[in-house]
Amino acid sequence: MGTARGGVSRFDGEGWATFSTNGGFLRHTTVQTIFQDREGDLWFGTNGGVDRYDGVVMKLFAGTDGPGISDLLGIFEDSSESLWVGSVRSGISRLSDGHWTSFGLEDGFSSHFLYSMTEDRSGDLWFNTGTGALRFDGERVDTFTREDGLPGDNLRISVEDRAGNLWFVTANKGVARYDGKSFTDFTSECGLAGGQDALGIIDREGNLWFGSRDRVTRYDGQTFTNMTAEAGVTGRPFLQDRNGSIWFDIARGVARFDGETVTPFTAETGLLTNDVRWMIEDRIGRLWFAGNGGIATYDGHVMQTMTMADGLATGYIRRVLEDRGGSGSAPVAGSSAFGRPRRHRHG
Repeated sequence: MGTARGGVSRFDGEGWATFSTNGGFLRHTTVQTIFQDREGDLWFGTNGGVDRYDGVVMKLFAGTDGPGISDLLGIFEDSSESLWVGSVRSGISRLSDGHWTSFGLEDGFSSHFLYSMTEDRSGDLWFNTGTGALRFDGERVDTFTREDGLPGDNLRISVEDRAGNLWFVTANKGVARYDGKSFTDFTSECGLAGGQDALGIIDREGNLWFGSRDRVTRYDGQTFTNMTAEAGVTGRPFLQDRNGSIWFDIARGVARFDGETVTPFTAETGLLTNDVRWMIEDRIGRLWFAGNGGIATYDGHVMQTMTMADGLATGYIRRVLEDRGGSGSAPVAGSSAFGRPRRHRHG
């Protein structure tokens, strides 16, 4: 998990071990994102830059030996195993063959504000920024904005569907699909609910799930189906668990939709906090919920919670990632030590 001012902690299935700036393990205690590359190395994007841990040694990248950016929002590895990092203010950098290269306005990258990155099946990289979508084929940068058919220039995320189409979600301006030649906008006239600003997932059946503050929309390739607050679902579709249920980050807590029934989980029913920022499912099927207050895990029956009172170094959890080092182990930025979880049972 990435947190504010708590460093990084690792849970091995039994207890917590915490790593921070003490001893030079991290450059900064606020960790915005965690990423594991194909070699198994862990990368930590912090407010002070990027750090890499190979299981033995932590490498702090700085100066000419680093990407030259801070306040990292995202880390991404492309199909050629080059590592890309993006930030709020400092643009984009790439690590390839041991060398960092920065990309800015003079290289055709029209924005320093990067939200997310993705790679399409042809190998082109797409950068979603505050001023449009940037496509990079390794040599040339093409910029796409409202003038090219997007409903808005402030792009939050893009994802490729099974047919090879790219879907773009803007900040409250709608959704667009790119088929490689042109953009098609989807609005309320097509059945899409207005104000969508999050594309959570593409499920195993190929359905796309969009979210907003007042409803969730599912698109099956032909029809938009809207689920409103009255049904108990709003916010961001976050993941599909191994049982096929969709989990949502809603206004108060989280909700599970099994295809027929919506089940809410809140602080009043055992969830640690109603302000959930991140969730994952680990390899043994346990769900992890992180937010302001600490951590909660759910095995399908029992909700377990852990806070600073139980030994966490901080309650401001930003990210959770399960590494490939062992069964059910999860590195957690900002939590520490050992504690006894509190339990709440659900049917």
